[in-house]
Amino acid sequence: MPEVYDAFLAGHFSVQMSKSNPFGQNEADKTIENTINRDCKTSGGYIGFSANFEATQRWVFNNSRRSSYRQLFREDVSLLSTENKPHKELSPSHIRSDMEAVANVVDVLEKVFCNPWNRDVVHLISLSTGISATPEGRDDVLQADEKGKSASRKFVEQRCSSDESVPFFDPLTKLKLKSFKNLKAVKKVRSKDDVIPIKLDRDVFARMALLGQFRKIDMRLVFTYPLGPLAWALADPYGLPRKTDKAKLAQQLEKQLVVKDCYPLDATSIYDGMAVLQKFKPPPGATLAILDESLFTMLTSNSSKRIDIVFDIYKDISIKNAERSKRATGPVGITYKNILPVYRVKNWSKILSVPANKTELVRFLVGQWKQGSQASQQTLYVTEEETCWKISSSEARVVPELRSNHEEADTRMVLHAKHAGGKCVIHSEDTDVMILLIGHAHNLGKCYFQKGNGSKRRIVGISEIADELERQLADGITKQEPCVRL
Repeated sequence: MPEVYDAFLAGHFSVQMSKSNPFGQNEADKTIENTINRDCKTSGGYIGFSANFEATQRWVFNNSRRSSYRQLFREDVSLLSTENKPHKELSPSHIRSDMEAVANVVDVLEKVFCNPWNRDVVHLISLSTGISATPEGRDDVLQADEKGKSASRKFVEQRCSSDESVPFFDPLTKLKLKSFKNLKAVKKVRSKDDVIPIKLDRDVFARMALLGQFRKIDMRLVFTYPLGPLAWALADPYGLPRKTDKAKLAQQLEKQLVVKDCYPLDATSIYDGMAVLQKFKPPPGATLAILDESLFTMLTSNSSKRIDIVFDIYKDISIKNAERSKRATGPVGITYKNILPVYRVKNWSKILSVPANKTELVRFLVGQWKQGSQASQQTLYVTEEETCWKISSSEARVVPELRSNHEEADTRMVLHAKHAGGKCVIHSEDTDVMILLIGHAHNLGKCYFQKGNGSKRRIVGISEIADELERQLADGITKQEPCVRL
């Protein structure tokens, strides 16, 4: 119909209730739903109006007229105005917040992610998983178009020319280009000669005893052979080293002396930085800037004038990689190339599940603390990779004598305790740190070890444990001397 065509060209395919509100038009069916149908189905409408079919039909036929009356009545009593109402999104405050949000998105895209279509890109990262592509996969993804065109030209030259060298209907050779999908490929290996250790459960011995009765197997002879690849005192049934309960040793050492209740005065506080991050619980919806302030407040809450925060070093090739992969549980989190203060922490444990994120997080925290935005009269000694920074309210400089290439903070905290001199309190839950401090007790000052949380928090004197162990060892040697002389 020509008049319908002309109406559509004039923009008469939508309805606008206000006079001049920009972007205020709706589809005709949606407008009917919000006006006439809404009046019909709400209180006073035809729902429950009457059981008489003819009366309901008369009511429906006159509904559009009554709807217009109600519209005029609402406008008359100022319940509904047809005057222009600007959108909330067009207010200055909304515009500023939207511009900030856009700037944050652009900042993330430019500083964290990389352009997958850039020919000069070094790392190619999946936006969905955060996994970096291998060099082969990166080259195949970036050169897929060029390799496809090259294969097309080769097909035409070899099969479509007058002097074709390859028959047209011969099978095509796949390019087998690698992508992010190949990073999760599962290889199935079949071997008949592999020795699979028996999976231990509570029924294994019952089954062996039952089979022994029917097959006349001497169970005494069976039990003379190991049920695993190695002795169970040294390894588990799958051949992995069996771990000892080191916490029991720490409990026995603590029983030999009186635990202190109060924090030593004028003592240097030394923290295992990564243990602090693992135990820390960020506030819901907090950004990394808020997390930084909360961590700084927590670490400087005591009366110590000097505070040492020692972090681990995460190297690509390390003897600790096997142990860290064994500890990892659940899906791996996204890898961040650059951490910014505006990021919101959604899953703290997932962020810390990636070693590269820990390195970036330490770099971010140290960078924030070096800026001197936190007002504090205390002096911080913070490690970043192999470097140690001395941060005070007036300066931030490198401390050459505390430079160390030790991967774990366990041994590095002993170096900081030696450098601090005097009294120091080491905050850690690791029994290894406690044993190392006892071994170096004579080279350190008055050293204490704090562990536990809340009501179970306790402070143990390392020097006292070392003296008690030396006394017990001397008593044992003294008691053995008569036997040796005999």
